[in-house]
Amino acid sequence: MRKGIRGQYIIAHDGERHNLLENGHIIIEDGIITHVGSDYTGNVDEWIDAGGMMVMPGLVNIHAHPISTPLMRSMREERTGPPQYAGLWLTWALYDEVTEEEESVISEYAVWELLRKGSTTAVLVSLAYPDVLVPTIERTGIRAYVAPGYREASWTADEAGRRHYRWNVEQGERRLQQTLDFIAEHDGGADGRLRVLLGPEQVETCSVEMLERTAELAEDLDVGMTTHAAQHVAEYRHVMNRHGITPIQLLDETGLLNERLIIAHGIYLSHHSALGDDSGGDLEILGSSDATVAHCPWIRMTMGEIFESLPRYEAAGVNVGLGTDLAPQDMLAEMRSALTMAKAAEEGATGYSASSVLDVATTAGARGLRRPDLGRIAPGCAADLVFVDVTNLDLLPVYDPVITLLYSATGSDVDRVMVGGETVVRDGRVLGADEERLAADIQKVCENLWERITHRADGTPLHRLAPRALPRYDE
Repeated sequence: MRKGIRGQYIIAHDGERHNLLENGHIIIEDGIITHVGSDYTGNVDEWIDAGGMMVMPGLVNIHAHPISTPLMRSMREERTGPPQYAGLWLTWALYDEVTEEEESVISEYAVWELLRKGSTTAVLVSLAYPDVLVPTIERTGIRAYVAPGYREASWTADEAGRRHYRWNVEQGERRLQQTLDFIAEHDGGADGRLRVLLGPEQVETCSVEMLERTAELAEDLDVGMTTHAAQHVAEYRHVMNRHGITPIQLLDETGLLNERLIIAHGIYLSHHSALGDDSGGDLEILGSSDATVAHCPWIRMTMGEIFESLPRYEAAGVNVGLGTDLAPQDMLAEMRSALTMAKAAEEGATGYSASSVLDVATTAGARGLRRPDLGRIAPGCAADLVFVDVTNLDLLPVYDPVITLLYSATGSDVDRVMVGGETVVRDGRVLGADEERLAADIQKVCENLWERITHRADGTPLHRLAPRALPRYDE
C-alpha cells in the first residue's frame, strides 16, 4: 500500500543534515519512505493531510526506565539529604518490591507516555520481568530496544551518603541468563520492532569478569550493550579506589567501549569540574571509541548537576544521543533541557543551537543503535514520523517553526505518531492503549507499592523518604 503525507512543514534529511521542507510530500511504501520532496505525481492509495503541523523524524530515545518512571514521578525531583540516600536507594527498593502483575501495568504506562510524547524508538532498561513488556510492544507499535539488566552487587547508603556494597555473584549470573533467554526468545520479535541489548546495570556493580563476558557475548550474538557509567561522583571515586582507573577506562579495558555500547549519563569524566583532575583523559578515550553517551539533562538538572558539556563532547568526537531516563518521558521537553544546559555550561546564549540538538535526538541516537534508517526523513528510511501541532494558539505566531518546536512545544502538542508507516497515535491518543483503564490501574498499583516500601525502611513513613513540597493542612 502506498501512503502519502502532505505537510506545510517537514524536517527532511538530505543525506548530510536536516532541512526544512515547506509544502512538501512524503511517500511511504511497506513502511519505508520512498520519496520526499515538493512534488509527487504518482498514484497514492491513501493521503494524510498534515495541514500546518510540523512533520519531524521519529525521536530516538536511548535511555528510559519503564518501571521507575511512573513510580518515581514527584518523588525524586525534590528531596533532602544526599541524592544517593533518598533517590537511587528508593528506586532500587521499589524495583525489588514490584510484582510481575504490577510491572505489567507500570511498563505499559511508560510505553504509553513514550509514544504519546513522540518517542518512536526507545531503549528500555532495568526490568524485573521483561516478558510482561512484550505484549505491550506488540500492541502499541513502539520500536523498542529492551535491556532487562543484571548486576552482581547492590548498595545502600546511610544518611551521610556513604555507600555500602553487597555482592551476590549468583544473582548476577541468574539475571544474565534471564537476558540471554530473552534474547533467544524475543530478539527480532514484534515484526522486527523488538530488539534486545545486554545490560550490565552499572559499571561499579559488575565485576571485571562480568564486563568482559558481556563484551564477548555482544560480539558473538551481534547485539548492542548499555550500562550506567560516570553518573555519580561517588561511583567515580569507588571505581578509582577499587581498580585504580576511571569508569571510562574500566569500560575500555574490559572491551565494552566500542560502537555497540550506549553509556547512560556519562557526566563525570575525568575533566569534570566536580572531580578536579583531568589526568585520566576520559574525553579523548571516549571520543576515539565509537561508543555513544545517552545524555539525560532534565533529571540531572533536578539534581543540580551539569553535563560539561554537550558541545565539548561533540568536538572531541563523542556521539551523544538523548534519553529521558525518568518522568516525564517527553523528548521535546528533553531537547529544550539539553539546549538550556549546553548554553549554561558554555556560559553563552550561542553555546548550542536548535539544529544541533535535533541531531542529538534523532540521528545520533540512531547511530548509537547502529540504525542509519532511523531518525531521519529520507528515501530508504523507516517511516517513523511525529506530527506536532505548531498551529496551537499557545505556539502562535510562528516565525521559525523549528525554533518554535524546540523552544516552546512539549509532548502534549504531539498529534499523530507513525512507526513503520502505521499510525500508532492519532489525535493525541495512543491507539494500542486503553487510556481510561490505564489511568485507574497505574494510580492503584503505585499507591500499593508506595505503601509496601515503608516496611523496607524499618517503618519510616514514605513522606520522610520522599518529602512532599508542602505540609498537609490538617497536620
